[in-house]
Amino acid sequence: MKRAIPNLITLLNLSSGATAAFLCLTNQKYIHIAALLIILAAIFDFFDGFTARILNTNSELGKNLDSLADIISFGTAPAAIAFQLIAEQTTSKLLPFIAIIIIPFSAIRLAMFNIDPNQKSEFRGLPTPALALFFVGIASKAPNNHIFSNIFFLIISIFTLSILLITKIPMFSLKFKNFKFKNNKLRYIFLLLSLIILIFFNLIGFTYIIILYILLSIIYASKTFLNKNNK
Repeated sequence: MKRAIPNLITLLNLSSGATAAFLCLTNQKYIHIAALLIILAAIFDFFDGFTARILNTNSELGKNLDSLADIISFGTAPAAIAFQLIAEQTTSKLLPFIAIIIIPFSAIRLAMFNIDPNQKSEFRGLPTPALALFFVGIASKAPNNHIFSNIFFLIISIFTLSILLITKIPMFSLKFKNFKFKNNKLRYIFLLLSLIILIFFNLIGFTYIIILYILLSIIYASKTFLNKNNK
């Protein structure tokens, strides 16, 4: 019975993401609800892996099911949000379909993750939930935030984040092997700054947090690279 619990949580992730995509594409006014459902999916995504580790029920079925859920919740759903955000900024019927590229790039990212045994303590490339939360933040303010809702910013973000998904850039994971500050300094700093950002900026803060995550990861990767070369 306990083996089914993590998979059930994964299915809740998938269901939340699928509902978000359907609602968003059904009517633009549901975009805020879709954003909240993606956040819910991200919470389920965290707890399915956490529960599997606690119950010691990791399996190939769970691993593959998790990726299938993620392609819906963190690939298709944010693509639907990006589609609607662009659609309300243009009269073109074709331009919003640029958002579709998020889906194949997310699929490649997840496939790469599944066959790379080294992505435990850190990731290679941007995790798909990070891309999803970036657009969640924008959706939470749309169409009021003119900077993030700007069509050029949206298109550049879609291409940039999609490419980051499949890069080899090391990006730190939030998985704690222990809770010592010395071993998790970057994680604690990031979580503290993220909390402050959410308190001050509300849901739009997710966009700022993902930008912060990317910058910190690049700085950390550059520092690690330089240290290795200086030895």
